[in-house]
Amino acid sequence: MQILVINCGSSSVKSEIIEAQTGVRLLAFSIERISEATPQLRFSDEAAPINCPASGHEAVLDFTFPLCCKNKGPLPQRHWPPGRTRRR
Repeated sequence: MQILVINCGSSSVKSEIIEAQTGVRLLAFSIERISEATPQLRFSDEAAPINCPASGHEAVLDFTFPLCCKNKGPLPQRHWPPGRTRRR
């Protein structure tokens, strides 16, 4: 089982997907400048941010979650940072 953790602030969203049994962090991403014209999505293993096409919490999450859920498993294979764990 995987757990989605979301921390929503007034101008950003930070999130992780964690494997429940092992505590391994499968993905981390953040969305900054949500209320501005071009919010930016950044995956933990990506150097360059991705511009979101709309602003506001609901719009950026609608844009982001399909990116996390396509292909095999909950995320595209390139977004699996190997060996990272969540400290409890």
